[in-house]
Amino acid sequence: MNTSLFRALLVTQLMFSLIACGGSGNKPDQIIEKPTTETIAIININGIAIDGYLSMAKVCIDLNNNYQCDGASEYQTITDSEGKFTLSMPEINVTAGPLLITTSAGITIDSDHPEQTITKPYFLLAPSTLNAIAEPKVISPLTTLIYAKLQAQSDQLSPDQALDAAEKQILSQLKLTSAEQLYGDFIKAAVQSNLTQEQQKANQRTKMQAQVIADVMAKGLEASKNNAAYGKDTQAAKLFLQKFTENSIELVAKKIDNAISLGITEASNIADDIIDNNPQLIVSTIEIEQGFIEQTPAPTNGIVDDNQNTFSWAIVPGFIDINDYEYSLDEGQIWQSVADNFKINIGNIDLGVNKLQVRVKAKNQMQAGKVLSNNSAFYKQHEGAGTPKLIAVNDQLNHDNVQWQFVENFDNINDYEMSLDGANSWQAATTPIIIGDINLGINQIHVRVKAGVHRDVGQSLIISQAFTKYIIPDAAFAPTYIASDDINNTFTFALISDFPHISNYEVKINSELWFNATNNIIQLEDKEYAIGSIKVRVKGDEASLRPAGNTLTNPIAFTVKPLPAEPPTNGVVDDNQNTFSWTPVPNFNSATDYEYSLNAGLTWQDVTGNLVINIGNIDIGINKVHVRVKAKGQRDAGEVLNNSIAFYKQYAAPAAPILIAINDEYNLDNVQWDFTSGFNKISDYEMSLNGNNSWIAATSPIQIGNINLDINQIYIRVKAGVHRDAGEPLIISHAFTKYIIPNAPDAPGLIELDDINNLFIFRINNQFPEISHYETQINQASWETANSQEIQLEEEYYGPGSIKVRVKADETTQRPAGNILSNSVAFTIKALSVNAPTNGVVDDNQNTFSWSPVPGFITANDYEYSLNAGQTWRTVDNNLTINIGNISLAINRLQVRVAENLNPGNNKAGAILSNHIAYTVSTSPVNV
Repeated sequence: MNTSLFRALLVTQLMFSLIACGGSGNKPDQIIEKPTTETIAIININGIAIDGYLSMAKVCIDLNNNYQCDGASEYQTITDSEGKFTLSMPEINVTAGPLLITTSAGITIDSDHPEQTITKPYFLLAPSTLNAIAEPKVISPLTTLIYAKLQAQSDQLSPDQALDAAEKQILSQLKLTSAEQLYGDFIKAAVQSNLTQEQQKANQRTKMQAQVIADVMAKGLEASKNNAAYGKDTQAAKLFLQKFTENSIELVAKKIDNAISLGITEASNIADDIIDNNPQLIVSTIEIEQGFIEQTPAPTNGIVDDNQNTFSWAIVPGFIDINDYEYSLDEGQIWQSVADNFKINIGNIDLGVNKLQVRVKAKNQMQAGKVLSNNSAFYKQHEGAGTPKLIAVNDQLNHDNVQWQFVENFDNINDYEMSLDGANSWQAATTPIIIGDINLGINQIHVRVKAGVHRDVGQSLIISQAFTKYIIPDAAFAPTYIASDDINNTFTFALISDFPHISNYEVKINSELWFNATNNIIQLEDKEYAIGSIKVRVKGDEASLRPAGNTLTNPIAFTVKPLPAEPPTNGVVDDNQNTFSWTPVPNFNSATDYEYSLNAGLTWQDVTGNLVINIGNIDIGINKVHVRVKAKGQRDAGEVLNNSIAFYKQYAAPAAPILIAINDEYNLDNVQWDFTSGFNKISDYEMSLNGNNSWIAATSPIQIGNINLDINQIYIRVKAGVHRDAGEPLIISHAFTKYIIPNAPDAPGLIELDDINNLFIFRINNQFPEISHYETQINQASWETANSQEIQLEEEYYGPGSIKVRVKADETTQRPAGNILSNSVAFTIKALSVNAPTNGVVDDNQNTFSWSPVPGFITANDYEYSLNAGQTWRTVDNNLTINIGNISLAINRLQVRVAENLNPGNNKAGAILSNHIAYTVSTSPVNV
């Protein structure tokens, strides 16, 4: 919310409180009289009650300052499920008292525990607002502390000063950082998602502080009111709020921070710990009766003696016994009894300001007194550190130093100091200690740990060795000149006897940098080198500071030799003739100017004859053949021309494949052949079926097909390979002829269709006189070889065309099956006869007739009955039983049979079952 607006309203409330109460002393509260009934302005105060969000809590302006919403003029309202409220009242009442929230056990619900109502009532306070419509006001445990602190401020302060003082006290005691945390909605802030992790932790801590404060108030108010006489609840509440804000806010903050560090998040557990371990927080009966809290003053004149590790004080008047006092070394967390002459020996430890506290002990109904704290810190006194460890003393040129090692627990070079004049003066230490090339006597070098806060200087490491100044050697003589060879581009020198190793020397050519010599014969590039441009000398020595030696230079100049010839061009590889030729280099046109190599330049041979090399029938790879102009005089051999294509050894063509058999029969039509030795894969072969005009991948055997093919049209051979011609062909001198397939035979003739005897009789063709030449098919069954001209059929229905006869196909001649003879009219099924039902039962009492069914006819609808000896018939419709009614019926008048056309639709009406006993009319009711 708008913190500036809220603070202004707090100041307004404070001014009113000071006027109404006559200051901030412990005087009885002034009761505000009910306003007159004059017409006055009504305003709304909008707010939200927070511990968790409090629903079903009362809201009012506490005009009579009794922490209850009960005054006759105290306009009231109830918070909603989100803790929100709007309080309507006359404008004159707004600043007449604090804004009060009261909770009720069994009614009010805290959103932190929405499944239950609160069990201990408490109240929250905040000043009301003249401009509350603009922004809802938050009333929380934190605003309650601000209100309580305002009541305890000196009346010498202005309202602004009083509010500033109250806010600073609460911020300090709760360890908060801004007033926004005191006046804001800490529940909403705790769940914001756009915050850093540190901001989220801070908001969660503020929320827990408010929860613990509310729980402590609820439990403390209950305990304090239990000590109050009838009608003294308001007094108990006022004094408890005073005690709590004066003595326990810091304790709450410490307990919460400790709980958070241990992972405890239940606020009620922390509140129980505060109440149980701080009984003085509860207002006693005496304090309620006298109407104020008398806390014993703090001791005075605290003296910190850091040398003796003691703290002493002047006694509080009236408390002269040492047993009246207690002290704490942890800001009041744990208290111990004082045991020695109003002086505490804390031991040799570090203890910060205000960590040590002394007070008069609580006794009976008297709470513990105010505390006296140490206003300066105690520091643990440490002995001087041990001696640094000596590692090495180096008295060599450029290594004049002392190497040493840190003392344990002092691992920073800034912890040390050193002296180079026998401890007369000290300076910051270095590691190692650099002495320089000087003379320095024994025991002049010291190094030690510096003195620190409450720690003496350490023990000194003293160097008992002297340092002497080093004499630098003279420069070495120049090397001795031997020779300058312009032909082979070498410069040779002799080593000096005092420096017999080549590694002692360095070389410089022209303006290049000096580099290490590797040989006393310097191999130069074929360039021009002026006199004095090649230099050799003994190297300088950094260890002894000896400078570089005097320089030897070349006394004659070096010149450039003729350039090697360019490579020949247009190299031609002729793998068929096994030759390599080229175009000569200008001015080098004779074969005698050239040499060649067949092993990539390992060995060379002179070219003879023409500018062609015959390499023979061999395999030789790319870039293995080299040709160049030969060296001559000072001219080196020329650049090389290489073969860009490989040479391959040529192999003889393979022999022809072997003929096995020729098959010119229908469905064979093939040539069987065998592999040539050494070529055992079908993929090695190719064949031609058009007399060597075109070739395709070979097959084994060669399938010709049913075609006409002349002699010498079929070839088979080994395919050409890398550097190998195609093999000799196997040529087939046999011709192939096409086979003519016979036509399908005529259909057999029909002799008779006999539907009565179920016979189908056909006539045999003269061309196919054997019955085994024929096959038959009934309906859609498979064709079967015929065994008779007369086909005996089952008593079934056969539609037209469902009975077929034909001459069978011949696989040998590929003649297809003949044309089909079939029935042109249907064969029909003759009607079936069905037996009579059995076991007829006449029940004259029930007027029923029942029977046992005929196999295959088991349902009532399969049957019909007659009551007039078969003149008329009815269908049976209920079980295999007929109810004839109460009539007379002679023997054989009732008849039952299977109905016609049920199996399936082609049976005759069945044989009859009749009643063998007559039915009579009954004169009495029938028992059903």
